[in-house]
Amino acid sequence: MYILQFCNAYTQKIMRQVEYENIERVYSILNSFQGKNNQFCYILDSQQRLHKADYVSNTVNYQGNNTVYRVFFKVKLNDLQPLVKN
Repeated sequence: MYILQFCNAYTQKIMRQVEYENIERVYSILNSFQGKNNQFCYILDSQQRLHKADYVSNTVNYQGNNTVYRVFFKVKLNDLQPLVKN
């Protein structure tokens, strides 16, 4: 199992965690952040709040049978929040 964690670079807090069976999907996501050339992106956290985010770095850790990819962003809560249906 491959775990992708989106983290706040300032607080080190995990904003969102997603699990994948396919490593290619994780690499695709990581490459999309690394190729932004200092352009921001948006991240929806686990509480459905939208953040404006700038990619900083990523790390890889191994926990048993799982590989954990932590992606760090400088984040700021977005001024406009979307309405999300549950």
